[in-house]
Amino acid sequence: MDYGILKITLQPIVENAIIHGILCTEEESGTIRITGELDKGDIVIIVSDDGEGMSPDIISKLLTKDLNNRTRGSGYGLRNINERIHLFNGPGYGLTFDSKPGIGTAVSIRLPALKI
Repeated sequence: MDYGILKITLQPIVENAIIHGILCTEEESGTIRITGELDKGDIVIIVSDDGEGMSPDIISKLLTKDLNNRTRGSGYGLRNINERIHLFNGPGYGLTFDSKPGIGTAVSIRLPALKI
C-alpha cells in the first residue's frame, strides 16, 4: 500500500481477461486473480485468469504496432500500457505474458517500487 503505479494500468488488463479470456470459454465464467509482490526493488503485479488462454503466436503479436499482424481486438489498451511504462520507467519495465490455450493467461506488470 506504500507504493504507487500509473493510473489506468490495471483496468485494460482486467477488461481483456474478462472479454478475451473468461467470456470466450464455453461456460462464460471463471476467476480473475490480482496479486502483487516486491521483487529486487521492483513491484510485480500479476493479473491471471482461468479463461481461454492464447497460443505463443498470438502472444508474439500482442504488443506489435503492425495493424495487419493482429489476430484479436485492436491491442491498443495493452500496447498503450506497455509504452507508458517504458516512457516513465525505461525498457526494463513493462508487460510480459504467460498463457496456455485452454488453461488461462497471466499478465505480469513490472514497475519500479516507488513510494508515494
